[in-house]
Amino acid sequence: MQKLISDVQVSGGLLKFGNGTHAPASDPSWIDLGETVLEVKEELEALGEPVELTIIDISDEYMSCDEYDDSGA
Repeated sequence: MQKLISDVQVSGGLLKFGNGTHAPASDPSWIDLGETVLEVKEELEALGEPVELTIIDISDEYMSCDEYDDSGA
């Protein structure tokens, strides 16, 4: 599970959208992966394991990955 988080971390971490969903910064349309990574992070932290994962909050600018993709960001 740490490997999954580490792979996402080295590729830029997660983006947090205004609708509450998360996606990898490297592929903002992959919401399912972002949500899974966030769940794994929270489970590991609940077990007391340290987890490094950058979460970039873009919720003020983009409500969803569709808005983000349409912006050309």
